[in-house]
Amino acid sequence: MPTDFYTLRDDAETYDVISGWCRNTIRLTPYWKGEQETEDMAESNISFHLPPNPPAQGTYGRYRFISIPFIDVLKETNQNIVEVKYAGFPLTFISRNIVQQVPFRRQDCCVDSCFAIDLDKKGIKQYSDLRVRTTHMNIHPDEIMVGKREKQIIFESP
Repeated sequence: MPTDFYTLRDDAETYDVISGWCRNTIRLTPYWKGEQETEDMAESNISFHLPPNPPAQGTYGRYRFISIPFIDVLKETNQNIVEVKYAGFPLTFISRNIVQQVPFRRQDCCVDSCFAIDLDKKGIKQYSDLRVRTTHMNIHPDEIMVGKREKQIIFESP
């Protein structure tokens, strides 16, 4: 197993909701209609601020994502675990106690945003371990095939 998994597993003994982080890649997709991202403006998927409520009516800018250069500064000063208001579900550990208290729901979109809003309403903190960087798959919801194709098993010979 990757060491990131073990790092978060160990963190989960102390924190009820803890995740890694990844680069927010929405501005690199053909779906993005705004300014194209450059390396110097690269942002993460975590924020010190709550997402818009309801999320579907929000804009990218209202999420106020933490820049990757700022994450580098935090890590250089050994601030490896930070409290965040939004984490976007990159490799996330959630204690069973929290799963029983906070439902996974959508409000026209954004299960991760609704989860962050609901955690905040209940006074539950969430954290991000900045040592655990994951990759954002960046699959548009229209491209997800779960429930759209007939189930099948494909056997490939070596």
